[in-house]
Order: sequence, then C-alpha cells, then structure tokens
Amino acid sequence: MWQVFSLLGLFANAFENSLDKYSLINGKSLDYAITTFYRVVVFTAILVIFGLFWYGGNLSVLVDWRIILFGLLSALYGLSYTVALKKIEVTNIGTITYIGPAVFLLIDTVLLHVPLSLLQGMGVLLLVIGGIGFSIDGVTKKLKKELSLSIFGIFIFWSAYGGIEAYLFKFMHASYGIDAPTFFSNTWAWAGISLLFLILIQRKGRMLFDGPVRIFVTRSVFSKTCDASSTLFTAQALTLASVSQVSAMEALSPLILFFVTFLIQGVLHYSLNERLDRKSFAWKAFMIVLLVAGGFMVH
Repeated sequence: MWQVFSLLGLFANAFENSLDKYSLINGKSLDYAITTFYRVVVFTAILVIFGLFWYGGNLSVLVDWRIILFGLLSALYGLSYTVALKKIEVTNIGTITYIGPAVFLLIDTVLLHVPLSLLQGMGVLLLVIGGIGFSIDGVTKKLKKELSLSIFGIFIFWSAYGGIEAYLFKFMHASYGIDAPTFFSNTWAWAGISLLFLILIQRKGRMLFDGPVRIFVTRSVFSKTCDASSTLFTAQALTLASVSQVSAMEALSPLILFFVTFLIQGVLHYSLNERLDRKSFAWKAFMIVLLVAGGFMVH
C-alpha cells in the first residue's frame, strides 16, 4: 500500500514543480523573498486545512527546538528553490533525486569499504552519464549556461534536506505520535516567520502588498495544493515503510516529472520555458531512461 502513496506523492510533486515554474515565469518582477514567503504561507494554510478535515483536526502547536531549527532550514530551502527554479528547466529538478544515493553509495564504498556489487557499479555509471547528459543542451551539445556551480550546490543541499526531513519526521512520528499535518504545518510556520523577519530586515514590507502579488498568490494555491498533497502522501508512505524503501521509489521521479512537464507545456500549451523541440525531447528522454535504470540498480 505504501507504494501507492509514494507514487501519488511523486505525481503531486511533479505538478507542484511545474506549476511553481509557471507562476515564477509569470511573476518575474516579484522579489525572491516575497514569492518564497507567500508560497510558504499558502502551503502552510493548505496543510492546516488538510489536517482539520482529513486527519480529524488533531493539530497542535509545537515549540520544539528540532522543529524550530528545521523550520529555519526549510526557509533556506524555500529561498534556494525560488532562486534555482527561476533559472533552470523544471525537468532538471528530477536529476537531484540521484545525487544523494549515488554520493552515499560512493562514500560507503571508498571510506567505509562496503562492498559494491557489479549491478550497483553499473547503476552509478548510468547515473553519472545521465546526470552529465541532463547538464548538456540536447541541441548544441554544450553545458547548459544556467547550470552553474551554485545551482549544483543547491542540488546537493536539496538532497541533504530531503534526507533530514524524512528521518526527522519518521523519528517524531514514532517517538511522539506527531502526524504529518502537525509536523509539516509547524515546520513551515516557523519557516514563514523566519522569512517574514528577513523581508522586514531588508525593508521590503511594502512589497508584500503589491498588485502582482495577488495574482501570484492565486496561482500558488494550485501548486501548493499539489505540494501539500505530495507531502502528506509521502509522509503516509514513510509511516508504512522505511526511508530507504520510499527513497527507492523516487527512481521514477524524473520520468514522472518529464511526463507532467510535457503534458502541461506540450499538450496544454502553458509555457514552462522547457526545451521540447524534437532533438531536445529525444535527448532528455534517453537520459531519463539512463537515470531511471541507474536509480533502480543502485537501490
């Protein structure tokens, strides 16, 4: 059953990323901190609504140092998400799924001398090839300009953040019986408070009420509903299976994200600034096959 929740989480996450990209494309004039703050506010509000009506209203306020610290880290994650998504194609997000597992596997092998099977070695090789391939433009065969060292640094941070999030939630749920809406709504509430302080310190308070903000917030309702759904589906999967099992399902993430991106831009004709001409499409499809195959081999 956990596999169903995990897959639903992946699909909801793909729609979230694509819709967030669309909102940012159409809100280029908005400040990065303002857009991040409102996304967090809308996301937290939707989590609270889900908690009240889906989980029986068992929400509570948590003043726990672990939640507060993770909330601060989540604020940084939200800011980095805004910065990166403004620059990169949305399908590039799928490649980060494999950074953590590949790096951890290499660390285990080189430093801890954990045996690496032939299948896992081939998987790492496919991940490297697929990751490099996704960094190259399918038409010019040159490195994509938007994929700078800072973007790769953000990818690594996201990978670490995802691991911390999964293990911290599983620990809080097992030790204190904290459900997903309570954990995540409290985490992102603290993130929102942190972002509001940042905005006020930077003297951007007036920008919170600019005209374009209202349009952005309206669009964010759709993406953050998908985000909240993805969060709760994945959290439900984590209560039924181990972190490694749920992580293994994420091998399908690039494929699902590519499908959703093609659906929104290629079929529904909402521009995501994704390169989907014939050569780029074929190139990305091939790299995704390598990434998905490599992901399953490593896991």
